[in-house]
Amino acid sequence: MKSGIVIPAGTPGELSYIKNVYAQFDYYGGGAFEMQSVGISLMKAGDKFKGMKNVPSIAALSRKMEDDCCVCGTVTGARVEPDGEDEYGFPSHLKMLGMI
Repeated sequence: MKSGIVIPAGTPGELSYIKNVYAQFDYYGGGAFEMQSVGISLMKAGDKFKGMKNVPSIAALSRKMEDDCCVCGTVTGARVEPDGEDEYGFPSHLKMLGMI
């Protein structure tokens, strides 16, 4: 991570959406197994979290909207309305990037 924190692969935790392209990852760490939190950018979430998708470029989103104007993706891979959110509270790529 940018802060220098190293979280081992496979560490169980919970990812929650904060605002715009940011999320918070809560996990148990530290000497006394205390709950730790780290803020992350969702732009490259697919590179850091298994099952997550990277946010596409604006050009790719524009092409996608020309082909299928009623459906948009989220970082969790769900398909939602362009102004919608998935079951975990993550907004569509368009909404996350402030395009709508």
